[in-house]
Amino acid sequence: ADKNEALKNVLERRKAAVQQSRFKSTLHKLGHNRMAECHDLAVELSKTTCGPDDKSRNPCGRTGLKGKGILSNWGANLSCDPVITRVDPSVSGKTQVLVCMSAGSLGVWSLPGGILPSEPPPHA
Repeated sequence: ADKNEALKNVLERRKAAVQQSRFKSTLHKLGHNRMAECHDLAVELSKTTCGPDDKSRNPCGRTGLKGKGILSNWGANLSCDPVITRVDPSVSGKTQVLVCMSAGSLGVWSLPGGILPSEPPPHA
């Protein structure tokens, strides 16, 4: 079962890399030869507090939630989702989204991108 899960993860990563490559190729064909400026995001970890069990606590107080839930990381779960839009002059300036992708086996549409890798919190 663990081997199947590991293989599934590898295949999903490869599929994401192929989709990203196709996305960049499409941008190039459309005449966009550079990606928009990206800025490093910094998360202030100095506000991280720990309880008696040495687990990270929400610095804003109790929320009633336990654990990390369905999120992929403890702490900040930063995401990068590029959105390419255009204004359609034929429909009185209505904004259109140009890039979407099918989100795997869920059968729903989503923006390309995903969760960024993160450092573990100081007391994880």
